[in-house]
Amino acid sequence: MTLSDDLLDRLVLTTSSHSFLNWLEVKSRDTSPWVFPFGLSCCSLEHAAAFHTSVLISDNQSSPQRVRPEEADLMIFGGSVTTKLLPILSEIHGRLKEPKWVMSIGACAASGGLYAEGYSVLPGMSQHFPIDVYVPGCPPGPEQLVEGFSIIRQRMKKNISSWLLDQERAQL
Repeated sequence: MTLSDDLLDRLVLTTSSHSFLNWLEVKSRDTSPWVFPFGLSCCSLEHAAAFHTSVLISDNQSSPQRVRPEEADLMIFGGSVTTKLLPILSEIHGRLKEPKWVMSIGACAASGGLYAEGYSVLPGMSQHFPIDVYVPGCPPGPEQLVEGFSIIRQRMKKNISSWLLDQERAQL
């Protein structure tokens, strides 16, 4: 007994392995993005407290922490950054897998915060990296962090990345 092509098309999905692996990667990123956190101050501590307690992650908002940038979907800046740290962060950002998403947590990462007048403190990360989501505060509370993470996940589902937009502008 042979099946008609019409019936076969309805019962069996055929695709290339490359297409299937791309689809699988997008689906896994939607449900649990890999995060590369970077922070030196209160905001990074607030991030750790918010996403590593059983209270706030009961609705599956957590994400595993990774050490290798090549495996990360999202880089999170929390705290002020100095001019000496910029080349290191640029290298780490360059090693993130594409497309790249970046979230800025707190006033220091957004504008330099309390240390903005310091001679070696950068006045915000947006001059050096395409930031997708800003979470305001000094430091932002757990609710703001969860909301920011929810927004970045929505952007990931829709494949909206500031880095991708910058790449498209560079090609024009």
